[in-house]
This record gives sequence, C-alpha cells and structure tokens, in this order.
Amino acid sequence: MIKKIYKLKTEDYKLPFKSIYNGDLLNIRIHTKNTTPFVFDGVVKVYNRYGVNINNKVNKSAVERNRMRRISFKILKDKEIQKVNQSHLLLSNKNNLYIIILKKIINKENIEKLKDEINIILC
Repeated sequence: MIKKIYKLKTEDYKLPFKSIYNGDLLNIRIHTKNTTPFVFDGVVKVYNRYGVNINNKVNKSAVERNRMRRISFKILKDKEIQKVNQSHLLLSNKNNLYIIILKKIINKENIEKLKDEINIILC
C-alpha cells in the first residue's frame, strides 16, 4: 500500500481529468494542477498522487474490488520506488494520476498485463 499522502482525496475526483491512455485493462487520466504541498523537515514538497477506481460492473464483490485496488496500488508503489532509485521523474511532481480498472485482474496473467500497461505509461 502507498502512504495516504500519495492517494487522491475524495474531492480530487471531482477535478477535470484529461485521458492519457485507454487500454484493455485500464484507463488512465491525469490532472496536472496539484496544489497540495507536503511539508517535511521545513521543506515544502509537491508530490504525485494516485487514485484507483473499480466499478461494480467489473466485480460485484467489494472484497474482490478492494483486492484489485490493493494490487494496483502495490504496482504503483513499486514503480514509484523504481523512479526514485533511478533518479529521474517520469511524471512531473505536480500530477494527480487517476486509474480506472476496466476488467478483472485477479489471475496472474492479468496482473502481469496490468503491470505492463502501467509501465508503458510511466516509462
């Protein structure tokens, strides 16, 4: 799971998002005017925030939707760690990234496809 400061807040979902990727498993939308700063040791930082939405049409079970959401956030967290370790930012530090999952991703094959689609966008 990613830290709470890196997750979109409820009011952020009402912002106008621009679609940047439409794929088989997911749609990715971006909002570039993130104005929420984070103060750490007296230094003000602006950071990327992420949100994942999974509709009832994908899976009726809330347990399964929450599992898909956790898997998605884990992929994003791993990708974010890679970005920091490689010392380059693939997205500017002012973006809200909103991911809409379109299909079930429970099996390992679909999880790998999801990782590939997110890697395509964030690389």
